[in-house]
Amino acid sequence: MTKGMYVFVYGTLRWGERNHPLLAHAERIAEQACTAGKIFTTCADYPVLQEDTESRTYGELYRIDHALLEQLDALEGYEGPASTNNLYERVKQQVYTDKGEFTAFVYVTGKQTAKIKLIEEGDWLVHTYLQNERLLYFAYGSCMDDLRFKKQQVDQHFQKVVGRGKLDGYTLRYTINRLDGGRADIVEEGGIGRRQSVRDCA
Repeated sequence: MTKGMYVFVYGTLRWGERNHPLLAHAERIAEQACTAGKIFTTCADYPVLQEDTESRTYGELYRIDHALLEQLDALEGYEGPASTNNLYERVKQQVYTDKGEFTAFVYVTGKQTAKIKLIEEGDWLVHTYLQNERLLYFAYGSCMDDLRFKKQQVDQHFQKVVGRGKLDGYTLRYTINRLDGGRADIVEEGGIGRRQSVRDCA
């Protein structure tokens, strides 16, 4: 396991989001990570995380230094453990990835007054993506089986194959056991990208 100081991000600091430039030069340990907690949307167009050991929230894990930690504290309105003015609290939690388990800083709700709504999926990016009218679905393994789509009566959503996609940094493995056989999974372990079908789910 890589040594260092880590931060788990689940909202606007994730890749492609508006505050991600702050982490542009940080080392991304995993783009597929999760930790305990419930995630909520707010009326200010950013999510908040509440501590909850029974729920999972998904995000990304980065290795950072002290200078960057100070910048993140400023962004998240964290003035220190003794402050009563913190917008977020900075806590340490276990974060789980395909590369192992890490202890990382996580910003959780402190004095959060904005209206919030639970994100059932546990993933803010998935939640915002599902708001789009047109969705693309990256299919691999049994998810490329048209007979399964028909059996589940969802084939009408997967009629149009728009191309082939390549997922770099992942390996296709059979990690999920079922009574009728294994299930394919994509594991973030630096593998060579495989080209699979991309379907239009509109």
